[in-house]
Amino acid sequence: MVGQLGYYNVGVSYPNTSLFDIFGPTEDEGGVGFNLGGGLDYYPIDWISVGADVRYHRAFVFDGVDYFTTMLGASFHFG
Repeated sequence: MVGQLGYYNVGVSYPNTSLFDIFGPTEDEGGVGFNLGGGLDYYPIDWISVGADVRYHRAFVFDGVDYFTTMLGASFHFG
């Protein structure tokens, strides 16, 4: 398990409002947030590990933004 507190800069964009506005209006806001999560590593042999990680993020911007992230990874261990 892991938990972290930090700064989040969150940006949003809105649907196009006119024919000439390709990306639509954007807005960003920064503030404090945290994440909680955990993961598992498996060592098929001594010098390689593979694993997965899942985290829940909560940023206190735009009346609260929350989302999940996932990660798959492989690591080589020397020494």
